[in-house]
Amino acid sequence: MIDDWPSFVVEVGVSESLAMLRRDAAFWITNSDGRTRIVLVLSINQRDRQILVERWGEVPRTRPNQSTANYSRIPRNMQSLTLNAGVDYAGPPLQIPAEKLFDGPPQNIPGGEFLFTPDNLNVFNRKIWEGFQLH
Repeated sequence: MIDDWPSFVVEVGVSESLAMLRRDAAFWITNSDGRTRIVLVLSINQRDRQILVERWGEVPRTRPNQSTANYSRIPRNMQSLTLNAGVDYAGPPLQIPAEKLFDGPPQNIPGGEFLFTPDNLNVFNRKIWEGFQLH
Protein backbone atom coordinates (compact mmCIF):
# COMPACT_ATOMS: atom_id res chain seq x y z
CA MET A 1 0.00 0.00 0.00
CA ILE A 2 1.30 3.42 -0.94
CA ASP A 3 1.31 5.87 1.98
CA ASP A 4 2.69 8.92 0.18
CA TRP A 5 1.31 10.00 -3.17
CA PRO A 6 2.68 12.63 -5.57
CA SER A 7 0.46 15.55 -6.50
CA PHE A 8 1.61 15.33 -10.14
CA VAL A 9 2.34 12.23 -12.24
CA VAL A 10 3.54 11.88 -15.84
CA GLU A 11 2.58 8.65 -17.63
CA VAL A 12 4.53 8.21 -20.88
CA GLY A 13 3.92 5.41 -23.33
CA VAL A 14 5.57 4.42 -26.57
CA SER A 15 4.78 0.72 -26.54
CA GLU A 16 2.04 0.96 -23.90
CA SER A 17 -1.43 1.48 -25.35
CA LEU A 18 -3.37 4.68 -24.86
CA ALA A 19 -6.06 2.67 -23.05
CA MET A 20 -3.47 1.44 -20.53
CA LEU A 21 -2.09 4.97 -20.01
CA ARG A 22 -5.61 6.24 -19.36
CA ARG A 23 -6.23 3.37 -16.95
CA ASP A 24 -3.03 4.30 -15.11
CA ALA A 25 -4.15 7.96 -14.94
CA ALA A 26 -7.50 6.89 -13.50
CA PHE A 27 -5.72 4.69 -10.94
CA TRP A 28 -3.64 7.61 -9.61
CA ILE A 29 -6.66 9.91 -9.33
CA THR A 30 -9.08 7.43 -7.77
CA ASN A 31 -6.73 5.63 -5.37
CA SER A 32 -4.68 8.49 -3.93
CA ASP A 33 -7.46 9.92 -1.72
CA GLY A 34 -7.17 13.25 -3.53
CA ARG A 35 -3.39 13.54 -3.17
CA THR A 36 -2.60 12.93 -6.84
CA ARG A 37 -4.37 15.84 -8.49
CA ILE A 38 -2.92 15.93 -12.01
CA VAL A 39 -1.78 13.15 -14.31
CA LEU A 40 -0.20 14.11 -17.60
CA VAL A 41 -0.51 11.36 -20.22
CA LEU A 42 1.92 11.41 -23.14
CA SER A 43 1.11 8.76 -25.72
CA ILE A 44 3.78 8.62 -28.43
CA ASN A 45 2.68 6.90 -31.62
CA GLN A 46 5.78 6.27 -33.74
CA ARG A 47 3.85 4.85 -36.70
CA ASP A 48 1.56 7.89 -37.04
CA ARG A 49 4.30 10.22 -35.73
CA GLN A 50 1.93 11.81 -33.25
CA ILE A 51 2.07 12.67 -29.58
CA LEU A 52 -1.24 12.80 -27.76
CA VAL A 53 -1.07 14.92 -24.61
CA GLU A 54 -3.85 14.62 -22.04
CA ARG A 55 -4.16 16.37 -18.67
CA TRP A 56 -6.23 14.25 -16.28
CA GLY A 57 -7.79 15.43 -13.07
CA GLU A 58 -10.69 14.80 -10.76
CA VAL A 59 -14.24 15.82 -11.55
CA PRO A 60 -15.45 18.03 -8.69
CA ARG A 61 -16.50 15.90 -5.75
CA THR A 62 -20.08 14.82 -5.49
CA ARG A 63 -22.02 14.46 -2.29
CA PRO A 64 -22.37 10.92 -1.06
CA ASN A 65 -25.78 9.35 -1.31
CA GLN A 66 -27.30 7.60 1.64
CA SER A 67 -25.90 4.21 0.66
CA THR A 68 -22.26 5.33 0.78
CA ALA A 69 -20.24 7.19 3.36
CA ASN A 70 -17.48 8.16 0.92
CA TYR A 71 -17.26 10.87 -1.67
CA SER A 72 -16.70 9.48 -5.12
CA ARG A 73 -13.59 10.52 -7.04
CA ILE A 74 -14.15 10.51 -10.76
CA PRO A 75 -11.11 10.87 -13.05
CA ARG A 76 -11.59 12.84 -16.24
CA ASN A 77 -9.56 14.01 -19.20
CA MET A 78 -9.51 17.78 -18.60
CA GLN A 79 -7.51 18.81 -21.67
CA SER A 80 -6.26 17.05 -24.77
CA LEU A 81 -4.02 18.11 -27.63
CA THR A 82 -2.19 16.38 -30.46
CA LEU A 83 1.30 17.16 -31.70
CA ASN A 84 2.22 15.91 -35.17
CA ALA A 85 5.84 15.41 -36.23
CA GLY A 86 6.99 18.06 -38.70
CA VAL A 87 3.89 20.21 -38.17
CA ASP A 88 3.84 23.36 -36.05
CA TYR A 89 1.21 23.17 -33.34
CA ALA A 90 -0.97 26.29 -33.26
CA GLY A 91 -3.68 25.29 -30.78
CA PRO A 92 -4.32 26.35 -27.21
CA PRO A 93 -1.57 26.12 -24.60
CA LEU A 94 -1.33 23.17 -22.23
CA GLN A 95 -2.57 24.48 -18.88
CA ILE A 96 -1.42 23.09 -15.53
CA PRO A 97 -3.25 24.74 -12.61
CA ALA A 98 -0.64 25.65 -10.00
CA GLU A 99 -2.93 25.03 -7.02
CA LYS A 100 -3.22 21.39 -8.11
CA LEU A 101 0.56 20.92 -7.95
CA PHE A 102 1.18 22.30 -4.49
CA ASP A 103 -0.27 21.42 -1.09
CA GLY A 104 -0.66 25.10 -0.25
CA PRO A 105 -1.46 28.22 -2.24
CA PRO A 106 1.30 28.80 -4.81
CA GLN A 107 3.35 31.98 -4.56
CA ASN A 108 4.52 34.15 -7.45
CA ILE A 109 2.94 32.14 -10.27
CA PRO A 110 1.42 34.50 -12.84
CA GLY A 111 -2.20 33.68 -13.57
CA GLY A 112 -2.13 30.80 -11.10
CA GLU A 113 -1.14 28.25 -13.72
CA PHE A 114 1.76 26.95 -15.72
CA LEU A 115 1.21 27.48 -19.44
CA PHE A 116 3.03 25.49 -22.07
CA THR A 117 2.59 27.72 -25.11
CA PRO A 118 2.44 26.48 -28.69
CA ASP A 119 6.10 27.55 -29.01
CA ASN A 120 7.02 25.46 -25.94
CA LEU A 121 5.06 22.49 -27.28
CA ASN A 122 6.70 22.78 -30.71
CA VAL A 123 10.17 22.65 -29.15
CA PHE A 124 9.11 19.60 -27.11
CA ASN A 125 7.64 17.95 -30.22
CA ARG A 126 10.80 18.51 -32.29
CA LYS A 127 13.07 17.21 -29.51
CA ILE A 128 11.03 14.02 -29.09
CA TRP A 129 11.17 13.18 -32.80
CA GLU A 130 14.87 14.13 -33.05
CA GLY A 131 15.50 11.65 -30.22
CA PHE A 132 13.74 8.85 -32.10
CA GLN A 133 15.83 9.56 -35.21
CA LEU A 134 19.01 9.01 -33.22
CA HIS A 135 18.13 5.37 -32.65
